[in-house]
Amino acid sequence: MEIGKNFSRELPEICPPYPPRNLRAIDSTADSVVLTWDPPTHNHEGKCFWYTIAYQIRTPRTRNSPATVIEFISDEHYVVTGLRSFTLYVFSVATTTTFGSSKPIRCYEYTEPCTVPQSLSLEALSCETATFVWDAPHKNIAPESYVLLLSQDPAPQFPSWQSYDCGNNKCFTFFLFRYIVCVTARHNSGLATMSKSLRFRTKKH
Repeated sequence: MEIGKNFSRELPEICPPYPPRNLRAIDSTADSVVLTWDPPTHNHEGKCFWYTIAYQIRTPRTRNSPATVIEFISDEHYVVTGLRSFTLYVFSVATTTTFGSSKPIRCYEYTEPCTVPQSLSLEALSCETATFVWDAPHKNIAPESYVLLLSQDPAPQFPSWQSYDCGNNKCFTFFLFRYIVCVTARHNSGLATMSKSLRFRTKKH
């Protein structure tokens, strides 16, 4: 036996897993996007694998925004929640094993904008007060706050209207006489379109 001779053992090459295919965003709301994709073309010889999702805001000013990573997804679909309304996101999905991750596949999708509050109505009226109620926007399931805009009738230009922050309440009471009113929803991009206006006057003593 030769002393001092180096012996080496070749280790098997570990290849990265095969990537998933055909990533699609099939539905979006104001704060969520549904992702779906096809499994890899190979089954990784029966080895355990899962999917890793990453997403981040994608705009010219936020190309390097921090990414959110979601691990251990076992299905070929996932609902990403907690997003900002009316915002472009880039989503990526990769196949992951204990040895590493595949090359990710990507898609882009906008979340829905905040839409117009619905069914503004005058609920109660007295000689000194007026109470208004309205419904939430149809397409916006994200949390929102409301701003009620008020002006004497006939109405001047919008910059002259008074605004009242209602928080997340869908009811507000005024102490006034003859006015015109509308409501809008506030989201991360600002104020949405105004609702239909409503004219009213408080009752006489």
